[in-house]
Amino acid sequence: DDLGFDISIGANINILLGRYKLPKAIGNLVHLRYLSIKHSKFTGLPSSMENLEYLQTLDLRVRSDFFMMPNVLQKMGGLRHLYLPYKLKRKKKLRLNLSSNLETLGS
Repeated sequence: DDLGFDISIGANINILLGRYKLPKAIGNLVHLRYLSIKHSKFTGLPSSMENLEYLQTLDLRVRSDFFMMPNVLQKMGGLRHLYLPYKLKRKKKLRLNLSSNLETLGS
């Protein structure tokens, strides 16, 4: 579950690793403001992502054939820009916190 590198509080992260799953430890970066896994081959998000309440931009436009996403977005009230995966696999409806903070919703 180690990210493999040190990250300072409040850092912006572009993750372009060869892994297919984000580690659960990503949820420990509670002060993270920007996260992009765009063009990666990730296939899903860990449920620990719900801890990223200060996240403002989340870019999930991955190159995977499908993407599994737990309902973590409803707890991310600080999101301003959300880019969903091109192919999203869900058994239930995706719940979003559509607060006044959300400015961009795209895929």
